[in-house]
Amino acid sequence: MELMAGEISIQQPQLIGLTEPATDILDIILDHFQFMDLKALHLTCRRISRTAKPRLFEDYYLGFFSSSVTRFAELATKRPDIARHIKSFTLVLGCLPAFGEIEQWENLVDCRPPVSLFYRDYHQYECDACTSARDECCRRAWVKVYEGKRHSFGVSELVAGWTAYNDLLHDQRSWDDSHDQMLAEGISALPSLRAVKVDAIQLSDNNRKPIWYSMVRRALIGPDNWIYTMFNRGDRLRRQFKPQRALLRATLERGKRNDVSGLKELVLPDNQVPLPYGLQIPANGKSYPGLEFITDLDLFFTHIVSVAEDDEPESLRNSNRIFTELCWLLSSTPSVKRLRLVASEDSDAFPEAYDRFSQDFPRRLDPISWPSLERLSLGCEASADSLLIFLRRHASTLKSLHLIDLILLPGTGTWQDVIAQLPTFLHLDEYYFEGLLGDAEEIDGLFMSGTGQEDEYHYALDNFMLRGGPLPDLYAEGSGVVTGTANYVPVTC
Repeated sequence: MELMAGEISIQQPQLIGLTEPATDILDIILDHFQFMDLKALHLTCRRISRTAKPRLFEDYYLGFFSSSVTRFAELATKRPDIARHIKSFTLVLGCLPAFGEIEQWENLVDCRPPVSLFYRDYHQYECDACTSARDECCRRAWVKVYEGKRHSFGVSELVAGWTAYNDLLHDQRSWDDSHDQMLAEGISALPSLRAVKVDAIQLSDNNRKPIWYSMVRRALIGPDNWIYTMFNRGDRLRRQFKPQRALLRATLERGKRNDVSGLKELVLPDNQVPLPYGLQIPANGKSYPGLEFITDLDLFFTHIVSVAEDDEPESLRNSNRIFTELCWLLSSTPSVKRLRLVASEDSDAFPEAYDRFSQDFPRRLDPISWPSLERLSLGCEASADSLLIFLRRHASTLKSLHLIDLILLPGTGTWQDVIAQLPTFLHLDEYYFEGLLGDAEEIDGLFMSGTGQEDEYHYALDNFMLRGGPLPDLYAEGSGVVTGTANYVPVTC
């Protein structure tokens, strides 16, 4: 187009409306959205759906129900457009107890907030008066919340909740070997998977988590309601162990493929393991392909020797087999940077077998090491020497050390001696010590860097651990150290 003299060409800028924000701006906005918000946005228009979908399916939670794993297997194998977005997979474990009568179930229905939330939100009930007035204010709030009705559901709502609960119970107990296979097929079909986790029931605050939150809305109760209900422990452990074993086996098999991403994170926390996983450990001791890329490893193994296992040699063989599998898993992960490792044994049937699984655990880990280890959380039994040797092996890279519920074997040294040596070879940025037991001492306080406590003792401990200052008296009054005979009976192998 030619312009005449005096004419000016003005190009109108292309405006982007609020309904069509630039893709990079939309990405930033969606980073702050919760799951339900993303779910709603996913249904608005194709353009926003394309941006929201990867986030919507990035974290996949699978409940321990046969119908859930069936849906997951179909999605993973028949919807590659969705499967490729799943980067984190969490298996949510927890066995539903059976109730003979509706009255037993209804006694657990409770819509009042958890006690933990009451204390967390206690600031709502605080006043500026003296301590006694604050206590009375809190007491009145407690009475208002917890001495009222547990719920306000009508008969029809209770019957619907009872029916839904029994449907879920049947759904869970229908899980069989075919569902193990479905889980394996689904895991193998996730090309972008980076994290595999198991989420077990904790002592509190379960009902607000994924899977359980949806269940409570349908069945009116969740793990927080039945957590202290007594039912067959051995049967419960074995039932929820099956899908966990299938998940780990499937994860290892997936690592053999060349067309999938390498796993970066493996989390098996607070696991009560009744039997070995039955892993196919190579005779030559080689590690499984796919585990060598893991940087975050969280393993909590408590071997349960069930009362039903009345053959002590069999129980000990299980313990040894579990330990062999655990060491093989650990030796297959040379790239780990963040490690949480807890190992113990729980035996009501054979107290004399207690702790054979975890006794002097650092010594039994020789010569396993992680050249890039930066953060370590450790809980087990150890001799003073083996613990120090294990820590020295990682001194060049270790920046954060958490020792929690760690027992020094009798006659091997004291925590005063162990802690005195740590700054001589470790250069930490952060530490946390809790529940350290010894032959005649118990460090029961919460010793951590950056506690915000400005008292002389904690300042001196920080100065010693992080800056090479003088060692304070660990047994000083108010330090959190209890001296005396620890509640521990030594066992010899």
